[in-house]
Amino acid sequence: MRREALIVLVGITAGRNKRRQVLHFFSRNSDYAVFVPRLPYRTGMQACAAWLRAYLDDTVQPARFNAVHAIAYIAGGLLLRCLERDSLPAFERLVQFRGPIQEQVAAALVRRLGRVAAGWLVGRGVLDLADGWPQALPPPRCARQSGLIIELGRSRMARLLGISQIDAADWTPERL
Repeated sequence: MRREALIVLVGITAGRNKRRQVLHFFSRNSDYAVFVPRLPYRTGMQACAAWLRAYLDDTVQPARFNAVHAIAYIAGGLLLRCLERDSLPAFERLVQFRGPIQEQVAAALVRRLGRVAAGWLVGRGVLDLADGWPQALPPPRCARQSGLIIELGRSRMARLLGISQIDAADWTPERL
């Protein structure tokens, strides 16, 4: 039995192939038991966070491991923020990805399509992300060690929506 686990919370745009790639990469390059759940973002962030809580309890079962580590991409980080702090496993390490350009995509998509069409096409999770999420929720402080990676890349969707600017005032250490 593996003594440590790694949970990778992929973003909204990660489909089956991307989850499979992430799972294979970490399985081949680490000694961790690796979990890459198919997160139900379409249901909205609160419902998805409740699903994640059950997944952690029923599938990961953190008590089986000496240590549990997590990598949370943009939407995955929001899910951790939606959970009550005492309902999170005591992560040994938590690395969060944030993306100032990518975090504008949901709001731009809703502006372009309207709330009804965007919700119907891509689900409630995108509407939640479009509502300006991180300011209202405290960051998860549930790990002995934590890291933050700021990615400045632009996805195809960001390029299609014409997003290229970062509002530096929104990216202060207090906000992150």
